Amino acid sequence: MARRTVNVPQQLLALQKAIEICGSRRELARRISLFSPCTSGRIDMWFSRNTVVPIDAVPFVAAAVDGQVSVYELCPEYAEGWRVLRALLLNEHREPQEQESA
Repeated sequence: MARRTVNVPQQLLALQKAIEICGSRRELARRISLFSPCTSGRIDMWFSRNTVVPIDAVPFVAAAVDGQVSVYELCPEYAEGWRVLRALLLNEHREPQEQESA
């Protein structure tokens, strides 16, 4: 009998990895809540709808696992946006240092 392959979106695999790092959905939700309100029910909803992590939650999921799952893995369709945002944030970080040395 042939095995049936289920296509699981990459984003949900990344979310599952974040849950495994934390040990449970509840613990991931607790860690996300340090940055933005979240419940394990909200995470359950992402899975039950077989959908992606909402873009407004992506940075907080990545932060909750100390970057062991990246924003690129959680939301690859926004990869260019993440690159632009990263460049802007790095530039902001450098500007105060440049002003101090002037």
